[in-house]
Amino acid sequence: MPKPCHPKTLLQLFGKILRLHRKLPPPMRSIGDRYLRDEFRRHRDAQPPLTSTQWHEFRAQWQAYANMLDGTADRLPDGTENVQGGLAVDVVKELNPQQQERLLALQREAYRAGMALHAELKGDTLLPEERVGEGAAEGNFVGGEGGDRGSPNQ
Repeated sequence: MPKPCHPKTLLQLFGKILRLHRKLPPPMRSIGDRYLRDEFRRHRDAQPPLTSTQWHEFRAQWQAYANMLDGTADRLPDGTENVQGGLAVDVVKELNPQQQERLLALQREAYRAGMALHAELKGDTLLPEERVGEGAAEGNFVGGEGGDRGSPNQ
């Protein structure tokens, strides 16, 4: 059985991710900071308390996210480039319905924020909601049958 994650390690990771979010455009930073705080609180206050194994998995997933933001996740241990994006279908299938709904809500919010930022940079007058394709509006861009994980309009 793995040793428990030390709270100091988790707090350091939390702070590191908040610092990495500073590189993001303001709308994405706001979404990321809010989600990060919410997830750390939810896991800290979970009833029943998380097991040591669950804490290690929690830390590992957030560390992978930090590595992705930091640019250190571009390469696999063998030196080849990591070009996979999104969550693997098997990971999504393991989520309970509440987790799947939260993931869809996060994806929709991130997509709209990205579209708003894109429109702002391009000077477009269309609102992000006017650009969202049917697939994204229905939340059909998380893994799934026949879907392309990287494309919200599939």
